[in-house]
Amino acid sequence: AYGGSVNNSAYALGMLGDHSIALSSCPGNSNVALTSPYFWYPYPGQRLMAVTYVTGTTAATATLYIDGATQRSTDVSAWNTSLVKGRLGASNDGRYVWGGAIAEVILYSGTLTATQIQKVNSYLALKYSLKYANTDYLASDGSTIWSQTTNNGYQNEIAGIGRDDASGLSQKQSSGDRMVTIGLGTIAASNLTNPSGFGADKSFMLWGSNGQNIWSTTTFPGFGGQRLARVWKIQETDPVPVVTVRIGQAWLTVSSGQTPYLLRSTNAAFTGAVQMIPLTENGSNYEATIDFANGDYFSFGVFSLLVVMKD
Repeated sequence: AYGGSVNNSAYALGMLGDHSIALSSCPGNSNVALTSPYFWYPYPGQRLMAVTYVTGTTAATATLYIDGATQRSTDVSAWNTSLVKGRLGASNDGRYVWGGAIAEVILYSGTLTATQIQKVNSYLALKYSLKYANTDYLASDGSTIWSQTTNNGYQNEIAGIGRDDASGLSQKQSSGDRMVTIGLGTIAASNLTNPSGFGADKSFMLWGSNGQNIWSTTTFPGFGGQRLARVWKIQETDPVPVVTVRIGQAWLTVSSGQTPYLLRSTNAAFTGAVQMIPLTENGSNYEATIDFANGDYFSFGVFSLLVVMKD
């Protein structure tokens, strides 16, 4: 149990030779695999990972969460606190080190509730554009800023911008799928250098896609138009002002005599009134500015120019 004063007693989360994620205990160097082999191969990109450790009188339970969802729980031996210093990113003796970046460390004085863990995961997912399991995103006050129910079918590549003073979040630009980037006012070289600011605390705008093939298109009525099959949906909490939307030119096939557009609609089928905003070139990207409303859908299309001749 805690306080047993045993030298070099610790647990570590790491990767074994078969690319599985394991919980390793020291002393003894025993490993408990928490995933199947080759979970981490080929390299899946950044993952939202956490381990909780709940101790009892003679044993404890460790649970691994990946992308916010429970991966596995397992019984482990009770952890005795060490007589030597602790480390992040390396074993106490310095022999085993983490070969990557550690973006952020958050310490709490007690065990977090399920809702508190959901708040932390939401904060990390938004700040670092990490995949999060199909669940609601919560602000620091517990309010829902992305609803799984309301946005059913658009739970892919979720990203967002927003301000949350209690958690120190000021995310001014983001990209969930590396295809579309949205920035408050403008899109700068980094979030830190974006000069824009939110007018109020708890201002959020999140978006997610329907996950359709990025190369698939569908016919759009009028002017020989084609629209991407992939559609994104907006959820906005407290009005967020004008944003810049960017998409790489490589994602749109624009032939001679055609113009690329950002399309906005109040329905996923893009029927009725559809706002069409011409995209402008900026280096290897296309960009447009727009003031989205809560519940909007957006996509991108390419249309032939219409020329009217008059005698």
